Amino acid sequence: MNKVKQIEKLNQQELDQNIQFEASWHQEYRDSAYIYIGSLPYEITETDLLTIFSQYGVPTHVKLARDYANGGKSKGFAFLKYEDWRSTALAVDNLNGIKIKDRTISVDHTTYRPAVYQDEDDERMDKEWEAMVRKEMEKDFAEGVKNQEQPPAQHHLISEGQKEQSKQQTQNDDNEDDADLEDPMKNFLSKG
Repeated sequence: MNKVKQIEKLNQQELDQNIQFEASWHQEYRDSAYIYIGSLPYEITETDLLTIFSQYGVPTHVKLARDYANGGKSKGFAFLKYEDWRSTALAVDNLNGIKIKDRTISVDHTTYRPAVYQDEDDERMDKEWEAMVRKEMEKDFAEGVKNQEQPPAQHHLISEGQKEQSKQQTQNDDNEDDADLEDPMKNFLSKG
């Protein structure tokens, strides 16, 4: 909890003194796109981390520490790498100190460097991570293609009845889109 308060204090000092990002304490870590995430609930998975931390950038690697001698249970901390190091500053500033399942997590910059594979489990986890990210991206792409409008050349072929039906469907879709805007993690995350 001490680390959480120290980071909050640093951020508040920068806000009070109107320090620009170029002079921020975050700049010390511009050579590393990794963050440390501590005090995680033990049931959190790599997918959960991807969901939570992708709000502030594109994660490219995650290493959830696991105790493979004890069935692969989480040790409660992880390292996550973003595509752009500036995302680490956003994650540290916005996710440090939030509560996930009644646990206050700590999020901080780190100079973590992935070790050479120590065993097959590490290599397997990295391959699973890459497959999971690829699957999510393919899903997002497929949804984007599916949601594209009809080409303009086909609009004149639609009858008046089809136009009315399409208009009603669009209104229903808009209502569903509004429901999609609601944060699915709001019951799990809170600033404490």
